[in-house]
Amino acid sequence: MIFFSVVILVFAVVGFSVAFGGNQPAVVGHTAGEIERCADGETLVMSGGEWTCGVGSGGGASYDSGWFSVAKQTDYTRTHNLGNRPDIVEVWFSPDSAGSSAVLISDGWTDAAGVHGIQIREVTSSDIKITTSHQYLATSVNNPRITYHSGYVKIIAKSLSGGGSGSESNCVKLETPVGATGHYEINLIKNGVNICEVPYGCETFTYKRRDSTGVLTDMDGEANNRYIQDENGNYREDLGGESGGVNGDGSDTKIRDWLSCDTFDDKTDEGFTASKDTLIIRDNDADEYCVINICRIGS
Repeated sequence: MIFFSVVILVFAVVGFSVAFGGNQPAVVGHTAGEIERCADGETLVMSGGEWTCGVGSGGGASYDSGWFSVAKQTDYTRTHNLGNRPDIVEVWFSPDSAGSSAVLISDGWTDAAGVHGIQIREVTSSDIKITTSHQYLATSVNNPRITYHSGYVKIIAKSLSGGGSGSESNCVKLETPVGATGHYEINLIKNGVNICEVPYGCETFTYKRRDSTGVLTDMDGEANNRYIQDENGNYREDLGGESGGVNGDGSDTKIRDWLSCDTFDDKTDEGFTASKDTLIIRDNDADEYCVINICRIGS
């Protein structure tokens, strides 16, 4: 397998995509010749209207969604918490959750048969939305070529100007959808680090608002609501009474039970990939939505 990469630049108008010069390119994104010419540490970047090899710009804030499973003809939204709209978005594909044989694909394309690959549908100051095709998700550069109809995706985003300012640069936030119930993932990575890891740890603050009016209805009034974990995901928390566990081991442990806004370390039984860099929020009330803020302590 030949590994390859391409960076999708997100310009002022959402919806920019790569022109392939034909409806059926040999590989989703770029030919093997384009990819092989890049040295280690380089990636394909757009310069002067052409793809060329280069090194990404230093500085700024970055986001890594981790690997999550995808199926055909489905929309997926991830919250990047960069504080502004990212300048660069990369979409990786792998046939397994370990990221083996991973390829970094470009935007999908459309022809008479429909949409192929994976398309970036929307990029905002808080979220990235992608959609998968009803045909196939990615292809390899093998001969014969392998076509993948399911697998795993990782989204990488980078803001060249950096993240938010002040205390917000060390905080992440999640609002559950209005008028819905379900489980939702909040990513703990901000500016390239897990804000809850040692040596600082993090503090959470949760409240609820009425769907129809936005009126505040409840606030989690616990005095501490603190959480800390090490680089392996081993954590201690007093969100719901002091306890511990391992974030990312797939045990699906509830670590906070508060009204209709519950917090879990993992939720693999709901289809989420176990990760030490995320927490899962469950919203059980279709009339009110949950807002959770998680901020690093002491930095």
